[in-house]
Amino acid sequence: MSVEISVEGDSELESWLESLPDKVEEKTRDKMQEIVEDATEQARNEAPVRTGRLRASIGWMWRLEEGYKIFAEAPYAVYQEFGTRYIQAKMFMTRAWETIMIRWQEVVERVSEALRE
Repeated sequence: MSVEISVEGDSELESWLESLPDKVEEKTRDKMQEIVEDATEQARNEAPVRTGRLRASIGWMWRLEEGYKIFAEAPYAVYQEFGTRYIQAKMFMTRAWETIMIRWQEVVERVSEALRE
């Protein structure tokens, strides 16, 4: 289902409505970036450290097709995250993801704020 609004006659209102998606996108992007940066820092802080390689391999990126992505590039990151029969699971990336999900409400609030403005 889609919703369409057609406004004719008031150029100021038309201009404002056309700029609305950009305003909402900017507010949303800024807040999401803040949350992703915080979650990435959390993952780094909770990652096990022996040499520092795992911690240093944790980062984030944004791509138009994929959105935000937090990653750990160390080849053994998956074993530290989920564990093996010899290594207890650390779940440092999972907890970072949970933080993003909890803080998602902040993004919703930013969108609402942008719409009110």
